[in-house]
Amino acid sequence: MAVFKSIYNAYKTILTNHPLKTQAVQASALMGFGDLISQAVIEKKPCDIERTVRYGSVGLFIGPTLQTWFGLLEKQIGRGGFKKLVIKVSIDQCCFAPCFLAIVVSLVNTAQGKSLEETKNKLKTNYFDILMANYMLWPWVQLTNFSIVPLAYRVPVVQMVAVSWNMYLSWKLNADKPSSSNEPPVILPD
Repeated sequence: MAVFKSIYNAYKTILTNHPLKTQAVQASALMGFGDLISQAVIEKKPCDIERTVRYGSVGLFIGPTLQTWFGLLEKQIGRGGFKKLVIKVSIDQCCFAPCFLAIVVSLVNTAQGKSLEETKNKLKTNYFDILMANYMLWPWVQLTNFSIVPLAYRVPVVQMVAVSWNMYLSWKLNADKPSSSNEPPVILPD
């Protein structure tokens, strides 16, 4: 138990002293991890490390963006009370999420070397499905996150949940054919 406490204290110190850098590295690692799981478990193909590095590199942008966004919400709306909680989640999901998802999809495609036309096509064919999947998961996560998690730990909470989200997003953005289904393929035992 002392080892975990020591690791937690070291993490807390790094997060306090270097919040944006820590969130960048953390988000990058967890996005890459989600992509690896997507390749190995959902897509059942050999891992493409280059793809994972490119996908994970987008996290360098995501972590600091979320940290800044959560800080802005906290500063502008404050903390405490059900009304403020609902306002924060509503703004997060109605204003931030749609724009942020479009940017993330575009960044992932750019990082993968896709052309502007391919990126537009990926947005056209997948954006609505991704946004609807977002609305099935993230409002619930953010209700919990904004109500009980201290500001400094909101991005890590989001990133832990995002391992599963990143598996879905990676699968959705790397599928060979556009899909109108929000569900990844069913994986049957061999």
